Amino acid sequence: MIGSGLSREEVQGNIKDLVQVLFANIPTGVGSARKDFKLSLKEQESVFKKGASWAVGRGFGDAEDLAHIEEGGCIPGGDPSLISKRALERGRPQLGTLGSGNHFVEIGFVKEVYDEGCAHAMGLYKDQVTIFVHTGSRGLGHQVCDDAIKMMLVASRKAPLLPLVVRFQPGWRPLSMEPWLPPWTWTTGPWGCLAILVFIGVILEAW
Repeated sequence: MIGSGLSREEVQGNIKDLVQVLFANIPTGVGSARKDFKLSLKEQESVFKKGASWAVGRGFGDAEDLAHIEEGGCIPGGDPSLISKRALERGRPQLGTLGSGNHFVEIGFVKEVYDEGCAHAMGLYKDQVTIFVHTGSRGLGHQVCDDAIKMMLVASRKAPLLPLVVRFQPGWRPLSMEPWLPPWTWTTGPWGCLAILVFIGVILEAW
C-alpha cells in the first residue's frame, strides 16, 4: 500500500476520470507492453543485476523507496546468462506494465484509524487516499518457470525415486535463474507507483 498526499474529499466525485487516465497510461492485460519505452538487452541485464535501484537511477522513484522494498529491491547470487532467449524476449517490452489475472491497481482511502501510533508510524491518516499495486515478473517469470519445470521433468525421469530437493544442488541451473525474478518484479514497483502518482497529480491539476 502507498499513502498519497491527497484526501478523499479531493478525489471523490472524479473517480471516473481518474480510472480512465490510469487505464490509458498503464499497460494492462495479457501480453501488454509499453510503447513509450524501449529496453535494450544491455539495459535488461542491468535491471537483473540492480533491481529496483535501476528504476530509481532512471528517475522512476526515489532512493528512499529502496528502504521499503524487500532486500532493498535486489537479490544477489544468480546468473542472468542462464535465462533463455525466449524469456528475455517476452520480458523486455513488459517492464513497467501491470499485466492481467490477479494483478491490479486500486485507489482507496483510509476509512478508519484504530491505532493512532501505528498509523502515524506508517504515515497514514483518516480519509487519506491510498494506492494498492500488485504486479509481477510477467511473461519473463512465466517463461523462466516453464523452462525450469521442463528441466526438472527431465531430471525426474533419470532418477524418479529421489526427492526433488535432493537434485537442487548448489549452482543448479533453475536455482541460478530464480534470483533474477524478484529484482525484475521489484523494478516495476517504484516505476509503476511513480507513474500512478504523476497521473493523479495531472488529473488534479486539470480539475
